[in-house]
Amino acid sequence: MNSWYAVTKLLSTGICLGLTFCILGCDGTGNQQVNRDAFTQAIEQQEVKRILPAEFVEAAYTQGESIAMQAQEIAISGYPPETETLEDLSNFVDEPTLVKIDSLAKAQNAEVRWIPADADSARLQLSTLEQQLWEAYWYNVENDLPVNHNVQKIDEENYLYTNPVMLTPELRKKLAGAETFADNSFLGMWSIKLTKRELIRAM
Repeated sequence: MNSWYAVTKLLSTGICLGLTFCILGCDGTGNQQVNRDAFTQAIEQQEVKRILPAEFVEAAYTQGESIAMQAQEIAISGYPPETETLEDLSNFVDEPTLVKIDSLAKAQNAEVRWIPADADSARLQLSTLEQQLWEAYWYNVENDLPVNHNVQKIDEENYLYTNPVMLTPELRKKLAGAETFADNSFLGMWSIKLTKRELIRAM
């Protein structure tokens, strides 16, 4: 497939009005004639934008991060008042919160899920790519390596954005009972599937 992804945005209002009032002219006898110049000008008003693969990746980072931050605020607002273990903390996305996150996902035309640090891949039915990224985050955490958000191309029409959540001092203040856990504990990751169509709309 060509690495260039052509997106044609028809300037419908301008073109339709232009074709209605400009294409058909009037000669001296009152007969309608085609105004070729006006027709050519209307067609040239079509805006063609070519989007590079790197631009899709950049858009996926931007849109994915925005959705992840919104999902996290929803999760924090529904956070239980007490936790006893780090596993409890990493599973802070409960069923009522998931309903709200599902609403967010539908509004953004995306698929959003929380994958806790102690995830059971079989139970959660992680995709191969999600499993690989989850394991990569754990590897980096255990080896004191940087842990950052990530974008991977799933196929020609979809991208996967993942955002690892660490127990930062700022997040600790928002989670009751988190004071006893170590800084930068890995809590889990947001996994967000984005379509190329929605990325284009956001550009």
